[in-house]
Amino acid sequence: MHTVRLWKTGNPPVLGPANYQTPPSTLNWDMWQGPAPVSLYTPERCHFTYRYFLDYSGGVFQDFWCHIADVVWWAINPTGLRSIRAKGGLPEGIGDAPNWIDIDYEFDNLNLHWTSTPPNVPGAEKRGIGAYFEGDKGTLLCDYNSREITINGVPMPDVAEIPITLERSPGHQQNFVNAVKSRTQPESNLAYARQMTMPMHLGLIAWRLGEPLEWNPRKEKFRHNAEANAMLNREYRKGWDLV
Repeated sequence: MHTVRLWKTGNPPVLGPANYQTPPSTLNWDMWQGPAPVSLYTPERCHFTYRYFLDYSGGVFQDFWCHIADVVWWAINPTGLRSIRAKGGLPEGIGDAPNWIDIDYEFDNLNLHWTSTPPNVPGAEKRGIGAYFEGDKGTLLCDYNSREITINGVPMPDVAEIPITLERSPGHQQNFVNAVKSRTQPESNLAYARQMTMPMHLGLIAWRLGEPLEWNPRKEKFRHNAEANAMLNREYRKGWDLV
């Protein structure tokens, strides 16, 4: 395996103008913002559309990275990230997450590419989200519900069914409750989530700075870039600096 291509189509909604107002009596706006910078309340910054503001999220890219990059980390667990190069568009309206973003990552022995449009590979144009694995002798194209394998350019028929040998998940909520009771790690645990989502955050930093970045995977710092390293953390606002 030498290359993986990930994509998710779609642009964020155009939000605004900001409708600043008193928060509803049913919403504790201070609690909702948590450690993020204080902002006046406007419905656009809350509930579903919060994801289009960098104070809280990273737009369509950050929203869907975990859904499809998860397949890559399950399958091949990329390590040794070396460089990140990103480009993207600025949004319209009051949101500030990217309107679209393309990112190239270089890992040890793997190139990983994220695009906001399907890559130019067979079958990708039919899917709004997907992953395309490229090896020396074959490819795998997949999304949530389908997969297509080729070996030496020849499509392989999918198996009709496979034996159930792994315990099926009871669902996120029940799995978490079971993990608390048994003192075992849940299926989606913090150590795994941190490893899988770190490249996503680094990609957003590269987009915000508008320059290629070199990464030291052992120190988990950018090489020779103080501005980028300053963006790895942010100061929690007073009252929320608990750690």
